Amino acid sequence: ATYCNTLPHAATQMLNTGRNLRKCGMLSAISGEQAIVKKARVSKPFEASLQSFTSNKGMLREKKRADAVSESRDRLVVTNSRLQASLKIAKDALAQFKGQDVESLSKCKLLELQAQHHTAAQRISSELLAREVEAHVATQHPEFVCPLSIAEGGVGNLMMDPVVAADGHTYEKANFEQWVREKTAPFLSPKTGARLKSTDVMPNLLAKAGIQQALHNARQHTLDMRASAPTAVGDVGGIGLVSGEVGG
Repeated sequence: ATYCNTLPHAATQMLNTGRNLRKCGMLSAISGEQAIVKKARVSKPFEASLQSFTSNKGMLREKKRADAVSESRDRLVVTNSRLQASLKIAKDALAQFKGQDVESLSKCKLLELQAQHHTAAQRISSELLAREVEAHVATQHPEFVCPLSIAEGGVGNLMMDPVVAADGHTYEKANFEQWVREKTAPFLSPKTGARLKSTDVMPNLLAKAGIQQALHNARQHTLDMRASAPTAVGDVGGIGLVSGEVGG
């Protein structure tokens, strides 16, 4: 009798529990749908804000790039204007130096231009004399010529900073250093072809003194010859223009 009385009560509890579970499930489903809807409502404005921010950022980047290009263009325009002005000044100065368009110059400017001509003529004269003297000494004293500077059928250049290499021969220092840079070990003597024990060099003071003395003597001889020759019209640097040449 007790079992029969208990069975309906248990069944009733089970039915109530099932209803409660179904109700909870339905509530959970409803809560989940409401959460999704709420999330969707919140995410739409956020996505719109994000798109707007991204768009503004891109526009700002493009504006900065355009401003940088514009600034660079302005600098180029200014630089070009300055170069054009400098070029015009240089062209005008060159024309005046050649004696062109000097009619409009003041006397002071003409005197300044004349002094510039005189200075330039002196420098040209001195350089021509030095070239002539060096060529004369190189011809008369082949021992003062760097072997590395002699081309086929040529005379070669006079040594100004002679050094002795490990082979016992004398070379121009700059020429020997360049020769070493262009070669690879083992190094062979440019003169004898024998293997060099070292690429170190020592100054040849005796050869340098001899070259300087030969240059001095040749220069003095050339100046004496020009001074005794008939003087043409005008003097340049104290030396007359002889036979169409510019003295030193």
